[in-house]
Amino acid sequence: MAGGKVHAVHAPGDGWGDGSFGNIVVIDHVGTPWFSGYAHLSSGSVQSGMLLMPGAVIGKSGATGKVTGAHLHHQLSKNDGFPADISLCEDPRKFIKNGSDSARIT
Repeated sequence: MAGGKVHAVHAPGDGWGDGSFGNIVVIDHVGTPWFSGYAHLSSGSVQSGMLLMPGAVIGKSGATGKVTGAHLHHQLSKNDGFPADISLCEDPRKFIKNGSDSARIT
């Protein structure tokens, strides 16, 4: 998915979710029903409301939240709250083309 708008940036304890995602950036893929969540980040480099071009760096991979080690959790959902209802989610690999049109994590 190309670009988007930063819908939200959350950290554990800010009242969003149960903290299991750790530091998360939620991107609204404007003009589509989709939101992407990039979770467990050690740090984010974006703020809510920012417009993103394809390839924009949004944060650094980390081990925040409920994890056993550093990794990136990317989730694609039709709901910005990323519910446990898997029927609202989609496999993000369908939308990634050689990484050239997705946000980047360093």
